[in-house]
Amino acid sequence: MGANSEDIRKAVGTIAKLTLIVVIAASVLTVTYEVTERRISANNELAPVFSQVMPGAAQFKPVVGEGNEIVYYEAYNEEGRLIGYTFVAEKEGFKGPIEIVGGVDLNYKVTAIMVIKQTETPGLGAKIATPGFQGQFSGVSVEELNLSPEGKIDAVTGATISSQAVVDAIREKVTEIETG
Repeated sequence: MGANSEDIRKAVGTIAKLTLIVVIAASVLTVTYEVTERRISANNELAPVFSQVMPGAAQFKPVVGEGNEIVYYEAYNEEGRLIGYTFVAEKEGFKGPIEIVGGVDLNYKVTAIMVIKQTETPGLGAKIATPGFQGQFSGVSVEELNLSPEGKIDAVTGATISSQAVVDAIREKVTEIETG
């Protein structure tokens, strides 16, 4: 009877250890799934917009920084060759946050930008979302990313704060990508 209860005690101990291992593994898998699902979802939502700011790109791979947050995306062509980087940047404008999607080539020159979210004043600051303002960024290097006369970007008349917010957001993100 003594040997049998010793066997039962060992079996219970083994079951307890295995149960603990299963609980830990399940927790790790749950966290991994949630993080991965978030990244896949963000990538799927942003891919069509990224394709507009990075012509020729077929695939976008997230680059993760501290805190497991996506910092930017590497853009690859159909052959799997790195052709540049895409990003989402946000900066406070005159009336609220301005969200921008942009692309830079391997020389860290802006390929294109798109203001995808803004609450600026209609007829003034909201003009940051027009092709005329956004088109100025194409081909601009990080050193040139300033409002004129110091840089190459002309501010929207009557909306210097909104214009400056866009320029600052892009310059900060391109610098972050470049210093990687």
